Amino acid sequence: MVNPALMKTFLAQFWRAETKISTIGIWSARDHVRSACLLFMAIVIVVSLSTTAPAQAVIAQLSDIHLCSSKAPHAAINLNSAVQMINRMTVDSVVVSGDIGESPTCWLQAKSILANLKVPVHYVPGNHDVHTLDVSLYRSVFGRDYYRFLVKNVDVIVIDSQLLGNYDNYSATSPPPLPT
Repeated sequence: MVNPALMKTFLAQFWRAETKISTIGIWSARDHVRSACLLFMAIVIVVSLSTTAPAQAVIAQLSDIHLCSSKAPHAAINLNSAVQMINRMTVDSVVVSGDIGESPTCWLQAKSILANLKVPVHYVPGNHDVHTLDVSLYRSVFGRDYYRFLVKNVDVIVIDSQLLGNYDNYSATSPPPLPT
């Protein structure tokens, strides 16, 4: 199972790092890669701390789809190709880690394409998907943004890191309480 102290330390460090970036107000490609790497590290920590997993779990990660973005004109074609590639592999689950589409209509298009996957799909919102004032819109399309699921006895925890930053008070030293 997950070591709570280690996860708490990881989340505290992650929040501090994200806060420093968010105060700049500009997200570069490097920052997106860094956030995706942090998510991957969280998954690796959870997998490595799980002592009950009898077999290897294979999780495919899709990130920064940006459906309907003028900067990603081939996003739908690329997503369809990724779905076909994943379906040809031995994968237990797929995690879509944010920046799914530019509007709720685009989110529904992405969900329609991802429905062709032969394995369960789990969604994690990105900074383009959720903001403090419109999280209910995201939840109406994708469901909860804080949850956990099992993949072959590996406990995966989904955390909406975008809401961990205290954007009402940039000098805050701790994040606001997580929703239940």
